[in-house]
Amino acid sequence: TTFIYQKIQVLRIKGNKFKKLCKYVSISEDDKETLILIKEVLRYMKNNNIEKVFYIPNIKKFPVKKDIKEFFINKNINSAVFLPVQFNEDFYLISIFFESTDYLETKDELDIIVEIRDDIRFALEHINQQKKLFLQKYFDEITGVGNRNFFIQYLKNLKDRKTSFVIFLIDIYHFKYINEEYGREFGDKVLRFLAKTLDSVLINEDVFRVGFDEFAIVCTRNEPIKIVDGIKNVLSNVKIDEHKLKLDFNIAVIRYPEDESDIERLILKLERLLDISKSKGKNVIQYYSEEQYSTIKDLISIENKLEEAIRNNDFDIYLQPIVKISSNKIVGAEALIRWKDENGNFIPPSKFIPVAEQTGLIKEIDICMLLKAKETIEYIDNSLKKKVRISVNITPAYVNNIIEFFEKGYIPKCKIKTDFDFSKVKELITLELTERETVEVYESKELLQKIKNIGFKISIDDFGTGYSSLSYLINLDVDYLKIDMQFIRKITEDEKVYKLVKSIINIAKIFGIKTIAEGVETKQQLEILKKLGCNFYQGYLFSPPVSVDEFIRMLK
Repeated sequence: TTFIYQKIQVLRIKGNKFKKLCKYVSISEDDKETLILIKEVLRYMKNNNIEKVFYIPNIKKFPVKKDIKEFFINKNINSAVFLPVQFNEDFYLISIFFESTDYLETKDELDIIVEIRDDIRFALEHINQQKKLFLQKYFDEITGVGNRNFFIQYLKNLKDRKTSFVIFLIDIYHFKYINEEYGREFGDKVLRFLAKTLDSVLINEDVFRVGFDEFAIVCTRNEPIKIVDGIKNVLSNVKIDEHKLKLDFNIAVIRYPEDESDIERLILKLERLLDISKSKGKNVIQYYSEEQYSTIKDLISIENKLEEAIRNNDFDIYLQPIVKISSNKIVGAEALIRWKDENGNFIPPSKFIPVAEQTGLIKEIDICMLLKAKETIEYIDNSLKKKVRISVNITPAYVNNIIEFFEKGYIPKCKIKTDFDFSKVKELITLELTERETVEVYESKELLQKIKNIGFKISIDDFGTGYSSLSYLINLDVDYLKIDMQFIRKITEDEKVYKLVKSIINIAKIFGIKTIAEGVETKQQLEILKKLGCNFYQGYLFSPPVSVDEFIRMLK
């Protein structure tokens, strides 16, 4: 059967309750008569079966006002069929209008109509799926603003249109502490508030969420001071539920094309510029300048080399002996990372570790060092038939990454020969977590308990330099405290420091925790530590960090 129809119309009616359908039909000037007819059809369908095809074989005989009938007849429309489609929470009514009456006289004709409905339903599903994929790819799920992908594409589009612009990259200072104090749900509310408020206050600019706690604002007008003032005003007046917050920040500002004409390099410079802002403390606004170019260039160069070094396993492990004070015998070592440049010269950790932390590459380095510690323990055992404990520094912010490595089989990027089976060595590995870097990980008993469950020992490094030292000892299952070298250096000359170290050692004894003194350089320091009852020490008095083979010779 060939159908000759005047038009097909698909009407979407919001809401999933049919009893409200008629209320959602709005009458527009463009097609008032059609919508009136559909409104009457919906009433009939409501009283019968919403899912069945509704057929009007002859519009002349359909109980609707005379002027409506005449409207359709004058347009040579004499019959119609209405196909309901329920899709997600929306109701679609497909209207097909025909020139002749009594079109649907056979089952075959009706089947074709139903096929049309199925085709349209399939098209709607396809459109909906494409829409979902588009939203997932280009929009942030929490805030609803464009994400990093959208941000990059938007910049490329501006470049194609030869439009100049300024980017403001905003980092919310210590945003993770908001999640920790108020909960993730509250943190999400803060993000939504910021996205919505920035978008409304900076009405002529485009707002994107490009990272966990980072927003980007793109301005195509030359009003940087006005934009910065708007950002500062929003951040200082955050109102969520009954809470009022004043958020600290770091901001990086860069211009296109004045500062960089390549979009990828522009974004890279912008991110490194934000790192410079962060290194200067909170509430710093860093504008790009030629004077900073060499600094940014160095940061980008180190980042690229770090990525290559991780892939190629170019890091070496050096060991600084940990010595038992009562016997002066080596009982273990702290694993320290070493990295050589192309000329064989050591690159100071102080030069590349901050870059690794800023870029997130530190989590790969942490796992790489953990694997190297395992490899070293096995190598020493095979060489000397001796089991030696090794401590590995882990970045507190990425402890979850370590847990994921063991629980979910995360595959690291570093190409290391050893297998991932820690069953025979895990009890000989201590994870050192630096107290002053973050309090977040320590306040999560569950997180540290997972580390203990894996089989590792836990040491708090640089103890006494943070804010909540005693609370850690009360709440957490810690095995070792490492007394920071700044205290050890002053222990012989400063009475207050001496009393502080004495207190740390005594408190550790109360909790059954072993103490390790770092940076011991003189016999006088060692004698005082021995008198105070410190358990272990490390430092140049005994040995600087040495290669694994040199460490084995020392053990012999």
